[in-house]
Amino acid sequence: MPRAAVSFFLIALVMAGRPAAAMSTPCSWLTPAEVSAALGIAVSDAEEKRSMLTGKPSGCLYKTADVMRFVVLDAYERPSEAEARQTFAQLTERAAQLPGGNKSDIKPVPGLGDEAANVSNVLFLRKGAIVLALTVFAGGNAQTTTPEGFEKAKTLIRGAWGRI
Repeated sequence: MPRAAVSFFLIALVMAGRPAAAMSTPCSWLTPAEVSAALGIAVSDAEEKRSMLTGKPSGCLYKTADVMRFVVLDAYERPSEAEARQTFAQLTERAAQLPGGNKSDIKPVPGLGDEAANVSNVLFLRKGAIVLALTVFAGGNAQTTTPEGFEKAKTLIRGAWGRI
């Protein structure tokens, strides 16, 4: 067998046995200081969420002393970009189907990630094989999402982009 073919075979064997690069911990994507600045109140706890199926980190909940001000970050790592695209489409479609919603509620957000959408003021974003949903509850009289909270979500993601 020619030397080049042997080299290629060995490289392919080594690469095949290599695990894919794992997603970093979602609680490391946004710092408590960044979330505190967005909410206008100190973050008292950043609680890691874990998948019930795999036990791997699947998000982060940033809490404050005000029960109406918090941030929820959900993250989904997929084996490929194609599967991430499918997950992104399914998540946004299902979010739009929640009571009172419809597909026209999915609003593309240009210039953010490989794909991004606003569904009921929740930021859905895909970066490569990672899909995330970022919800900012910025306070007020009702515990619901707002356009102001959505703008804060976009600002938080832009600041954290290099850590995702």
